[in-house]
Amino acid sequence: MTKVPTARLEARFDVACGRTRMAGCFAQSPLKIAKTFARGEGVEVCVMDSSPGMLAGDYYAFSWHLGENAQVAVSTQGFCRVHPSRERPCKLDQRFELQSGAWLEHFAEPLMLYRDAALRIENEIEMSADATLLLGEIMCAGRIARGEAFGFHCLQNRVRVRCDGKLIYASQTGLRPADLRAQRVGAWSDFTHSAALLILSTRADETLQTRLQTVLDGQQHAQVWGGVSQLERFGLSVALLGRRACDLQLLTGQLRDAVRRHLR
Repeated sequence: MTKVPTARLEARFDVACGRTRMAGCFAQSPLKIAKTFARGEGVEVCVMDSSPGMLAGDYYAFSWHLGENAQVAVSTQGFCRVHPSRERPCKLDQRFELQSGAWLEHFAEPLMLYRDAALRIENEIEMSADATLLLGEIMCAGRIARGEAFGFHCLQNRVRVRCDGKLIYASQTGLRPADLRAQRVGAWSDFTHSAALLILSTRADETLQTRLQTVLDGQQHAQVWGGVSQLERFGLSVALLGRRACDLQLLTGQLRDAVRRHLR
């Protein structure tokens, strides 16, 4: 595993004259931020990658710092494609720091794992107790039409969240299809795509959980399945399985809108 990032992107946001602005940014090729777009008192940011995707040995490092009351929504230009990297695994390192009153929505386009892809994702989040984070991700288990379903080598995904320095949430997922037999009954069955939505806020209560479950109940059919869980403290977690990325994107968008209406 390469220890020094092959590409880095760091961005800092603060509030000036009542509006969020990007106070500083550093980007190393092939990563860049095209520009920021105003959305109310906040900004939207689109991350671009000029390469064909993550190649063997690539190590991308992202750092997002939100000052007090900054409001930021982050998206990406397109799918994150992870090419064959069994011998030289790729790594995606994301660091988030949210100060008091900050609001961050991070919804990247889906992750596409090609045959023999190997990827490790590390998410480290440090946030104030009155900050809000919506972190969404979608994973595609290969190029299905090419017969690559669960043909990737391995995926490791770790999330650690600290509130005012105290660990409040931790999760770790490891998928190695050759060992897991992911498509057996009791695992993924015949689903090939997954989505996760993490909602961290002191206002993410049982009422919001009920509203999100209502959204899911109104959409669930043979193509999409999932549920909402209450964390021990400080938020909610949504897990979904599907067969097409577009179905999961549509549903997570509806969940995101419901969260916005409730929390704002």
